[in-house]
Amino acid sequence: MTWDWYSVHVETRAPADTPDLMPDEAAADALMELLEDRDGIVSYGTGSWEATISVEASDVGDAATI
Repeated sequence: MTWDWYSVHVETRAPADTPDLMPDEAAADALMELLEDRDGIVSYGTGSWEATISVEASDVGDAATI
């Protein structure tokens, strides 16, 4: 089976009726450390988090489910 590298983007947001949340830099740093082996890029703001990571998978569907 051949494995290729894919970039996967994940995003999470707080519900619309949630009061503004302050970004937590310590949590962002911890997430970046966890994703370091996956060439992870993390961005965050008020009420949202995003990460783009590299995953090795057999196809695009497999990469999306990892």
